[in-house]
Amino acid sequence: MKPDFAVTAGNAPAIAEICVRLDGLPLAIELAAARVRSLSVDEIERRLGNRFALLTSGERNAPERHRTLLAVIDWSCAEWIRNGNPNALGAISGAVAGLVAITPAAGFVGPMPAVLIGLIAGAFCFFMVATVKARFGYDDSLDAFGVHGAGGTLGALLTGVFAVSAVNPIFKDAQGNVLPSGLIDGNAHQVLNQIVGIVIAWILAIVGTLIILKIVDLTVGLRVSEEEEVQGLDLTQHGEEGYSWEVTA
Repeated sequence: MKPDFAVTAGNAPAIAEICVRLDGLPLAIELAAARVRSLSVDEIERRLGNRFALLTSGERNAPERHRTLLAVIDWSCAEWIRNGNPNALGAISGAVAGLVAITPAAGFVGPMPAVLIGLIAGAFCFFMVATVKARFGYDDSLDAFGVHGAGGTLGALLTGVFAVSAVNPIFKDAQGNVLPSGLIDGNAHQVLNQIVGIVIAWILAIVGTLIILKIVDLTVGLRVSEEEEVQGLDLTQHGEEGYSWEVTA
C-alpha cells in the first residue's frame, strides 16, 4: 500500500514542483492551490501516467539537461550564422554557459524559465566571447570571463526575475505566510537585491584577483620570457612535452 500525501500550505509547492517537472501542470496547479487535501501515490501515478516513472528512472534532472541542451543549440546556431558553420568547441562552450547561468537559479525557478535562461545565456555568452573580447582585446584564452563571468552574472540577475515561491518558498512574513520570490512572482525588489549581490561578488572577485596576482608576481612572476614562450611552456616550466608530433615508422 503506497502512502498518502497530506497536502498543506507548507508542502504543496514542493509536490507541485515535482508534478511540473513531470509535465503534470494541471495537477500541479491543483496542488499548489491546495485544492487537493489528500492524495495517494497511486492517484498521482494514475493522473501522471507514464511520466510518473521518470522519478525512478534516473530522469530527475531532465529539466537541467534540457536547459543545457538549449544553450548548446543556441550557441551553435549563433556560431553558424556568424561563421558559416558550428563546431564542437562552440557547442561545449554553450553547454558550460547554460550550466553556469542556471547555477544561481537552481532551486528557485521552474522548468520553462530555466529553459529560457539557457537560451539567453547561450546567445549572451557567445556575444561576449565572439564580439566583446575581439572589440576590447583582453587576454581570455579559455573564455573564463566571457562564459563564467558573464554567464554567472546573467544567471544571478535572471534569478531575481524568474524565482517563484511555488518552487522555493524562501520568503515568509512574521506569521509564516509565503511571500513572492522574484519579479514574475510579484517581488520586483528582488531584482535590485540580485544586482547588489552581483556588485559585491564582482568587487570581491576583482580585489581578490589583484591581491593574488600581486603575490604571484612578487614570488615567481606573472610572465615568462619571450624565449620561453617560443620554446614552449611544457618544456620550460614543467620539463616535459605535452604533445609528441614525431611519426613512428
